[in-house]
Amino acid sequence: MNQTTEDIVNPILACPDCKAPLISKIGNMYECEAGKERGRYNSTFGIPNLLPYGKSRKSINLSQIGSERINYKLSKNEPFEITINKETVNNLLEDIVGKNIRCADGHILDLLKNLYYKNGKLQEESVYLMTGAFSELFDKYYNSLPEESRTDLFQIVSLARYEAEMQHMKDYAGNFILPKSIIHHIPDDSVVLEVGMGNGATLRRVDNLKKCKSAIGLDFCYGMVEAAVKNTTPRNNCFYAMGDVHAIPLIDNSADAVIMCNTLDRLQNPKLALDEIHRVAKDGSIIILANCMPLQYDIKVNGMKIGFAPENSRFNSVNDAIDYIPNVEILEEKNAIEWHPETVTQGVEKLFVDVFVGKLNK
Repeated sequence: MNQTTEDIVNPILACPDCKAPLISKIGNMYECEAGKERGRYNSTFGIPNLLPYGKSRKSINLSQIGSERINYKLSKNEPFEITINKETVNNLLEDIVGKNIRCADGHILDLLKNLYYKNGKLQEESVYLMTGAFSELFDKYYNSLPEESRTDLFQIVSLARYEAEMQHMKDYAGNFILPKSIIHHIPDDSVVLEVGMGNGATLRRVDNLKKCKSAIGLDFCYGMVEAAVKNTTPRNNCFYAMGDVHAIPLIDNSADAVIMCNTLDRLQNPKLALDEIHRVAKDGSIIILANCMPLQYDIKVNGMKIGFAPENSRFNSVNDAIDYIPNVEILEEKNAIEWHPETVTQGVEKLFVDVFVGKLNK
């Protein structure tokens, strides 16, 4: 009897909160075997949601995009109507300043995402409106907010942008796809994990070239995972889920290869993410890290620097990052691979990517 992708993946899935095994349920839902935390991981519009409970987990209502007003609920029985404008965002975030915004209810993500739209279309000026609102908030609280809180705020702005952009674009062209010469390091018939997979273009290419036993793709952004599912054919052995590289929902020593492309400088805690990659990778597995150089941890808004990650958790290069993982033997290094991504907010860019391939010897 031939095994399905789910037959292979389900036994290696783990609770992202306590790392106990997950039990598969009907409708792409999972339960923690140990019953820790809330125990149940529901699907988001049919896609497995394996984000830890420390993150925003509520389903996103996409039907309200484009309206001037948005209806959302602060509680199950209390509907609210709220006007979308810069003052609203400022007032809302003042109420939760100093807390982890990614733990807040899903209505915040709905609210932020709608700010990117005008007459049903994503507008570049909306991004500047959003970052400007946050810049004002940061300016007001700059001396009193810890660095992690400032990072939390910008992380959710970035996520809201990706969610909005994925609903606007039919074919997202902002993914870096690994060259065949790099992919060839991955053994055939492997369990391959890609974290921060975007629309899954690299993972599908790996699966097509290497005939993976299973190709597991995780991304924090629902829109990215949805795009990956839509672009995958029945012959692909791919399993996609909403997941966080800081809390990978796999058991220890379960992946034959782990890939992370253009995610390193978008992580709130890059060192914790690399610790998680080391945990789930098998002895002898292939680790592939790729990222634009120089690393883009910060942007400037109205002269103020806003960062994705606290200063004390950053790496200076992709080389530094792969060196951080214990006992990795470098197999290949490619520098300054020219890449031309296209996004709604940035248009077509000319960027350069460094790629490192290593073999893990635990």
